[in-house]
Amino acid sequence: MGRGRKSYCCPRARRRILRGRHTRVLQRETSEVQDSEVSTFHRQFRFVHLWGRKNPETTTTRRIRGGIVLPFKSVNGVKLYYEIHGEGEPVIFGNGVFSNTLGWVYQHPVISKEYQVILYDMRGQGQSEKPESPYSFDIHAEDQKLLLDELGISEVHHVGISYGAELGLVFALNYPDMLRSLVVCSAVSHIGPLLYNMAQLWRNACMLANPELFYNATVPLNFAETFIQEQQTLLEKAKERYAQLDYPALVRLMDAFLELDITDRLPEIECPTCVIAGEKDILKPADPYSRLIHESLPDSEMVIIRDSGHAVTFERPEEFNSVVLGFLAKQTQ
Repeated sequence: MGRGRKSYCCPRARRRILRGRHTRVLQRETSEVQDSEVSTFHRQFRFVHLWGRKNPETTTTRRIRGGIVLPFKSVNGVKLYYEIHGEGEPVIFGNGVFSNTLGWVYQHPVISKEYQVILYDMRGQGQSEKPESPYSFDIHAEDQKLLLDELGISEVHHVGISYGAELGLVFALNYPDMLRSLVVCSAVSHIGPLLYNMAQLWRNACMLANPELFYNATVPLNFAETFIQEQQTLLEKAKERYAQLDYPALVRLMDAFLELDITDRLPEIECPTCVIAGEKDILKPADPYSRLIHESLPDSEMVIIRDSGHAVTFERPEEFNSVVLGFLAKQTQ
């Protein structure tokens, strides 16, 4: 059992016991997301994080909306796309496996009011380069370390979801002196038989490069049933863009995920950690995965987000943001 039985105040929070460990459960008072911090641009492209792009920019910067210059950094033999928002203690965000920087559309406008938010696409994702050589979490962690070195940042807080949260765990193991705290959402530390079969299904869909098959294989596992029912129009719009995904790169990302096995090393992670899970996550369920991570870490707390599936950051952004800000506030006092 870990030492970290911690709690802090958060709206609509109550406590529940999950197999002997205190776990907070957050429940919404309404089913509608009221997020005044998200711009019209972001709302219009709410699911653009699912679309991806085939080719990175060949220049070191790109000028987009509002004249903002969004740069690239060449590290470890690959050009990585990144963004920096806000000022304060640096917080780097790790994307989901098929996601990109726009996957944090509901987070960075809020969190960057208090912290310096660093978003980036890992190799194989979004606008970053997609080399044909194999990927691994160790390579991703080295890429991230070198990116931070290039930015002159020696210590960060790491917030990740799914693949990006698993990267956070590996980064904590490989570069512990660079990490102040860790937020691990919808993550695993190893791959059980059922998850292995689901991941192989995703990999096979990527191998076939069939957008319809890929959509049908991924969406039902990523979101809670109620969310899928309520957001059919937006999901259908995202579906139209699946033809733009770089499927060979997605295969390499899935191969990296299928090699993940760090459960035995979790007790080595000493930094404060907040483990977050969606109550209705059927892809990487809280029990056993999130609970195992929580109980294996020496300094952790765990929060269950009610009525959320795997994609907590999109399904329940207000609760996620509240938990993250509350956790970060304790680490920066």
